[in-house]
Amino acid sequence: MKTKELRQTKGITLIALIVTVIILLILAGVSISMVNGDGIFSRAKSASETYKAAANNETKILEEYENFMQEYTTGGSSTPTTPVTPPAPTKTLSSIAITTQPTKTSYNQNEV
Repeated sequence: MKTKELRQTKGITLIALIVTVIILLILAGVSISMVNGDGIFSRAKSASETYKAAANNETKILEEYENFMQEYTTGGSSTPTTPVTPPAPTKTLSSIAITTQPTKTSYNQNEV
C-alpha cells in the first residue's frame, strides 16, 4: 500500500511541466520583443546619438567662448579696438530666481 501512494505523489505531473514550459515561452517572447524592434537596442542607439549631438554642441559653445576670451585678452590693449560681442547662449536661464534674505546687523541686548 505504501509503494502505491509513493508512486502517485512522486515527481511532477505532465500538466505542471506543460504549464511551466508555456510560461517560459511567453517570457522568452516578451524579452525578445523588447530587445529587438523598438526595444532596448533602438532606445540605446537613440540615446547615444542624442548624447553625441549634445557633446558636439557643448564643445562648439565652449570653443566660441574660448575664442572670444582669447581675442579679448590678446587684443593689444585693455579693451578691444572693435566691439566684440560674445556668442549668444542657446538656452536662457530666466526660470531661475535668486532671492536673498535680509540680514540683521544690529542686536538688542534683550533679544540675546
